[in-house]
Amino acid sequence: LSYSLLGQDEFWDGDHRGSYDVDYNIGSALLRASYYFDSWDRDFRPYTSLAFGYFSYRNKVDYLAISAGTGNFKSTLKDNKVGLAPNIGFLYNLSDELCFDMNLRYIYIPNLSDEINTYSGLDKLSLPELSIGLFYRF
Repeated sequence: LSYSLLGQDEFWDGDHRGSYDVDYNIGSALLRASYYFDSWDRDFRPYTSLAFGYFSYRNKVDYLAISAGTGNFKSTLKDNKVGLAPNIGFLYNLSDELCFDMNLRYIYIPNLSDEINTYSGLDKLSLPELSIGLFYRF
């Protein structure tokens, strides 16, 4: 399970007749298969994986007009799709139970809804994510 909050407020700041509050959210429930490569160092374990599953995408835009001639608006676009997420990374053993985990994941969600395509021009979503964390072995 994962959740991503993608901030892009500065992307929307081109129009100086108002201010934008923008939230992009992606939630996912994925089934992942990983392959761990052999390494010259027992503490360092590079891996690759492929995840397949459910993605929930939400784009919320609130516009507050600050000049005459423009109106306020709010828009929320949602879509739920099946997608892929290939991943490369490595684990570094800190102890018998704890590892440092760093990986790069590429999210690919094809065939977004017509509503999202019409509003944003996106027919698919593809973006990289860098993840840094701790991996605990039970």
